[in-house]
Amino acid sequence: MLRYLRAFFLTLKMMLAGERPVIATSYPEFSEWVSVGLQRIEAVYAAAERNQIGAAQRKAISIKIDGRDTSFEVILGAIRHHMEVEYPYVLTHMTRNHLAAIHSNNFNDQYWIENLQSLAALQAPQMQSALAALKAHLDALPPLPGSAPDN
Repeated sequence: MLRYLRAFFLTLKMMLAGERPVIATSYPEFSEWVSVGLQRIEAVYAAAERNQIGAAQRKAISIKIDGRDTSFEVILGAIRHHMEVEYPYVLTHMTRNHLAAIHSNNFNDQYWIENLQSLAALQAPQMQSALAALKAHLDALPPLPGSAPDN
């Protein structure tokens, strides 16, 4: 019981200090990819702010993807959620297809960013640079163990 209390207070201390726990996993290349991905998504948010595209404007900028209007803010928020919450969870709770789940979600993220890059409202050089860096990072997801590398 004491072990759980210590872990709880350590986690609470880290949260209050704004720290993120280190992801312990058997796949360090995926953990590193997630860490860099968080930096890339934050760079997109920062580029948007530098170009006077705040939260309200990000909600107003939308694109029709697969027949649905989706806002810039929702797309960025979804990708951030994948990097902050879903992927670390999957990496620490291994199942038969845990890494395939990351690959599957990442395909959607790549598709969303590719569509965002074509929006007229996001053509400022800083925005295009940040989106391109994020897209390149998403494209560089480590391969599934045991799969043949892409040529």
